[in-house]
Amino acid sequence: ICKALLSNNVLVDLNLASNQICEQSAPFIAQMLLQNSTVEYLDLTCNKIGADGGKQLQEAMEENSTLIGLDLRLTDAGQESEFTIQQILHHNQNIKNSKLIQEMLDSGSIWPQKHRSSLAAATRTGGLISPMADFTGNSVVQSLA
Repeated sequence: ICKALLSNNVLVDLNLASNQICEQSAPFIAQMLLQNSTVEYLDLTCNKIGADGGKQLQEAMEENSTLIGLDLRLTDAGQESEFTIQQILHHNQNIKNSKLIQEMLDSGSIWPQKHRSSLAAATRTGGLISPMADFTGNSVVQSLA
């Protein structure tokens, strides 16, 4: 999954909760965070990432400006890493909000032009606006270690 996400340009929301991800798998996720510029939300809850894994994620997050949500509940990632990651996420959210506001101002409307067709298509088809993959409860990432 992490290898595939290195070249992902569609997936925005990734749920890897309860996948038995351990500290040995954290470098793969960290590498994905370094190279992927599409994923905005990542759920790693209920995995055993540990303090070393948390540190690796923290280091990757220092270079990632796309991710705006990372759930590390019940991962034992360490308070220091979790605190630093939350600060980075807050910064990334501010950047995204600023870009969206500027886009709305430039287009002269409430909905930015590039989002209008996505919203219209999703409304017509009853589909979701944001692509999402939910792998909750699988052990697919473990096999990468």
